Amino acid sequence: MNISVFGASGGTGSHVTALAAQRGHHGRAVYRQAPTAPPAGAETIIAPDAFDPGFAVGAVAGADTVVCAVGPNFSTRRNPRTAMTSPPDLHQRLARALVTAIRDRAPGPG
Repeated sequence: MNISVFGASGGTGSHVTALAAQRGHHGRAVYRQAPTAPPAGAETIIAPDAFDPGFAVGAVAGADTVVCAVGPNFSTRRNPRTAMTSPPDLHQRLARALVTAIRDRAPGPG
């Protein structure tokens, strides 16, 4: 199975990526910034702009499953009491890009 994981640097995304590799699936880990330790057994993709429809189409190309585990960034990592550095509509914009990319990549009827 081919799995694309958006938000692979977070707790949930890194766990999904690691489980996919352990179970012999082809993983594609999508990050906002280059990881300090790339995941073993997964292709790494850096999203210069995850909201870009062209990027999203390429990131989900060939995927049987797309997992979105993206969360907001804060000025102090993983501390929601500090200022949020991600756009406030992060989830809506990313969902729009991913749904469009998945729909556009879906095989036609027949």
